[in-house]
Amino acid sequence: MKRDNGGIRVRRGALRQRRRRMFFVGLRLVVLFVLVAGLGHAFSQYMKESPRFTVKRIQVEGAHALDLETIRRAADIKESDNLWRASAEDIRRRIEAIPYVKHAEVRRMLPDTVIIRIEERQAAATLLVNNRAFEVDENGLVLRELDWKAEPVGALITGIPDMGPIEPGDRVEHPAFAAAMATWRAFTASPLAEFLTLGEIAAQSPNAILTYFDEIPFEVRWGRRDFEAQAMRFYVLWREMNGALPCTEYLDLRFGSDLACK
Repeated sequence: MKRDNGGIRVRRGALRQRRRRMFFVGLRLVVLFVLVAGLGHAFSQYMKESPRFTVKRIQVEGAHALDLETIRRAADIKESDNLWRASAEDIRRRIEAIPYVKHAEVRRMLPDTVIIRIEERQAAATLLVNNRAFEVDENGLVLRELDWKAEPVGALITGIPDMGPIEPGDRVEHPAFAAAMATWRAFTASPLAEFLTLGEIAAQSPNAILTYFDEIPFEVRWGRRDFEAQAMRFYVLWREMNGALPCTEYLDLRFGSDLACK
């Protein structure tokens, strides 16, 4: 068999040329990558250092109960800060540390604006502890302390025994507080709320919830369980007597259909 050495040399030459082309293509790609990376780094440094991208506006959306200064102070952004050095995630965490804030979203908008959008928790009641008033939500989270001159929000809950000091961010898990909130929900969901204004709920224990209304001179006692049924019995009695209940000291709703009026 004859060996075609010329053909072998041709193939080897073509292979070397192909490898050379591949080498130069790879080299060009590496150079291009280095250039792009360098430009990207330079552009990133420019954005982080250029005065064009300093924060000039902080826009807050969704705040109703909270004042804007409280949110801006928690965000800890200065108007001299660089927009891209300010971490949106860190800002979000600082704002969500405010008990009143349920959720926060932070966006940076070129060239100089930080947009903060918040969703607030809703105050359901005002809790009085050691002569200090606090707004609390439905689940007992302490939202903030109120000035002593401020109008109470929702039900004014007082008299909870053995309550230690509380601060915003704490959660109230006392059974008497839970019973007071159940009383408040039952009352506001009933037709009674059209006729009566509940001024105070004194929560002595889960079985002794005393309520005081602006329109009647006596206290109304709730407790044990099934607060919705107690509210309905109160409403039926109110309707039957056209609001002229004969009680002077108290009306006790805790014993089923045996309403005690004194």
